[in-house]
Order: sequence, then C-alpha cells, then structure tokens
Amino acid sequence: AVTERAKSALIIEGVKPKKITVIPMGIDLHRFKPSSKYKNKRDINILCVARLVKEKGILDLLHAFLSLRRTYSHLRLTFVGSGPLYHDLYGYKNVSVKKVSYENMATEYNKADIFCLPSQATKTWEEQFGMSLVEAMACGLPIVATKTGAIPEVCEDLALLAYPNNSKSLKDKLSKLITHQALRQTLGAKGRLLAEKKYNRDEVAKQIAQIYRKVSCR
Repeated sequence: AVTERAKSALIIEGVKPKKITVIPMGIDLHRFKPSSKYKNKRDINILCVARLVKEKGILDLLHAFLSLRRTYSHLRLTFVGSGPLYHDLYGYKNVSVKKVSYENMATEYNKADIFCLPSQATKTWEEQFGMSLVEAMACGLPIVATKTGAIPEVCEDLALLAYPNNSKSLKDKLSKLITHQALRQTLGAKGRLLAEKKYNRDEVAKQIAQIYRKVSCR
C-alpha cells in the first residue's frame, strides 16, 4: 500500500494486516527538481495538476482564485489535466487550462510559485496518495491542500491545509503564501528535502525488491 491511509482501506475490505507493507510511490528526482529558469518576478502563478472533476476541488480553487484576484492583480492560475470540468474553466482572466505530456510536466511545476490540490472526499473515494503533491515538493514548490484522505500523511507538516469543500478556507491559506515570500521559500526547500528522503524512486525500488525477495523465499 502506498500510504497508511490506503492500508486502512485495504483492511476494511478484508485484507489481513500482516499481508500489507506500506511503501510510498517514488519519482525521478533528477527530472523533478527546482529551477528558477521560468520564474516571472512579478506574477505569482498557482498551479493545480489533477483530473478536472468535482472531487479534486477544482471549482473551489477557481472561486478562491477569483476572490483573491480582486486584491492581487498579479495572480495567475494554471490547471493541468483533463476531465468533465475542462471547458468550465475557460473565459476567466489570468486562468489557463492545458493538457501537458508527462515529459514536460517538470517545466510546468517550475513555472509555478505555489501548488494547490484541494481534494474532497466522496462516499466512495478519497485521496490515497496524490502523486502531484510529491512532484510539486520535489520541484521545491510550497503547497496548499486540504485535510482529506492521505494528503496530511504524504505532505507531513509541510503543506498549508484548508478545510475541504470550503473556498473561503482555501483562499485564506493561499493568501498566506501569496503575501509571505519567505514562507514560500522555506516550505519549498523543506518539501524538496522530504522528497529526497522519502520519495526517491531508486530507494523505493529497493524497498519493493526486498518485499519480492521476502515473498519468493517463503
């Protein structure tokens, strides 16, 4: 299982706890790494990489952004993904919606100043990991997310967590990062260190290999 939260879900489904090992997903830290090459010194770009569906909090983020733009004219919002809400996000000033190949995703993270994933739990789903969170941390981005699913576990104490289904709470957390450049830099640097420590794909591969060896010896 990729998180303790996912392990708990498996146990509820009837899997015996002794058969479950928790190993996070890993990423290529050479591909996903911080870069100042694409930064615009004036604008602040908020990035969301997710399926464009209600449970990812897409509309909450849009509403929070539109409210923030009344105060911060230099603010931009970029959605990367596809889904049924794709066309609902068009037509707003400083809002971009795009589809990007995985090969070019690191560039999108490095164009951003803040990453946001405001997921919501439903009756049948909640965030079990959130690969985009780890990619953002690896690229040195500060994160605003929500207190739902495995997000607090994946980000530990390095994300500003808003209440899910609450655009006002989301707005407040984003505003804190928008107005505090030093906090953005501090959280971004700590996120990179966490990615190196916990989500390095080479180390994750070794952990998985150990499990295969253990099972094959039985």
